[in-house]
Amino acid sequence: MLAKKFRLKERGDFRRIYQRGRSLACPYFVVYYRSSRSPEPRLGFSVSKKLGNAVTRNRQRRRLAELCRLNLELFAPNRDYVFIIRNQMKRATYSQLEAALHKTMAQLGGKS
Repeated sequence: MLAKKFRLKERGDFRRIYQRGRSLACPYFVVYYRSSRSPEPRLGFSVSKKLGNAVTRNRQRRRLAELCRLNLELFAPNRDYVFIIRNQMKRATYSQLEAALHKTMAQLGGKS
């Protein structure tokens, strides 16, 4: 589980990132990002009800959150990220998700 200092929870934070941030997509998720004043990277996760029932949505969110927690060094400090999980993620293996995360963060110019 991500530590509290790395989590985005407030609705206003999500809205600000969607409206004023930039985005990059991969087959498994879309990531919105924006600079922030926080010294650590903060991450938020969003899953549409189109993905399935609550059990399915929460499982996909937990998978991506854990992958991000294990790879926190990829994320630049002073930046907020919101991940929107796509339907393809349900069929992805852990290694496919990890490769997509590494590739996406490299494109964003993170620490990798």
